[in-house]
Amino acid sequence: MTITRASIPLLAAALMAIGPRAAAQETALAVKVTAAETRAPLQGARVKIDGRNAAVTDAQGAARIAVRAGTHRVEVTAIGRRGFSDRVEVAAGETRAVDVALAPEAVRLDPVTATAEATPARSPMLQAFYDRVRSHSSGKFFTREYIARRNPQQFSDLLLDRTGMRWQYTRGGHRRLRFRTAVSGGGTRDCPPRYYINGVPFEVETVSPGDPSPDLWVHVDEIEGVEVYPQLPPIQYAGLGAGCGVILIWLREDARGTVPAAPNPPPPPPSPNP
Repeated sequence: MTITRASIPLLAAALMAIGPRAAAQETALAVKVTAAETRAPLQGARVKIDGRNAAVTDAQGAARIAVRAGTHRVEVTAIGRRGFSDRVEVAAGETRAVDVALAPEAVRLDPVTATAEATPARSPMLQAFYDRVRSHSSGKFFTREYIARRNPQQFSDLLLDRTGMRWQYTRGGHRRLRFRTAVSGGGTRDCPPRYYINGVPFEVETVSPGDPSPDLWVHVDEIEGVEVYPQLPPIQYAGLGAGCGVILIWLREDARGTVPAAPNPPPPPPSPNP
């Protein structure tokens, strides 16, 4: 057959006429799945044809599956429903409707054993710390879980983790810490942060002027949590001295949820030889 430019429109029209007839001659099963008690369509029901997965019903509970002419086994299942199975005969060129109503059926689940450990009671102050952690307050937080994972050798190692702090060595060979952005008296200057241990102010540079390092007063194994605020600490800790930054230290509690006393101060370092 020779196709000329003039015959192209006639050929296209013929193909268009054949298309609907071919579609009409498709052999298929039109499955409709509903809930037996309400007749509402069931979405997500699985349809098998002759033991093979064939389709999943849509939001209207419908699925259309092309098949060969003949007899086919149709199986339909859905979670929490009694399954359907039957043989359906379909002729060549026929679309056979298969309406399936699935009745509810209790699903027997394997037994599940759950175990849990009791959460130790927390003091109100320590609970307030974890509440601020969950509410993503403006500070930098270090929980006991983070400290155990980080495993710092000394307290100041922890305070240098992305807190914007800098450090110098004291005459005793320990670190003294400063915020890089500390503001006091309207301008930036070198001034010590304000420390709190269990909510009580603790002036490191006053109690230990010869070696003003927090590493001499707090050990990382004693700590439950730390909050670091270069600025804008919680209102109850925003008093005098907060312009140089605030560091809140919460010590670990015993099983009764009581807060141990602040650590005893170490002996003063020996005076340097004149």
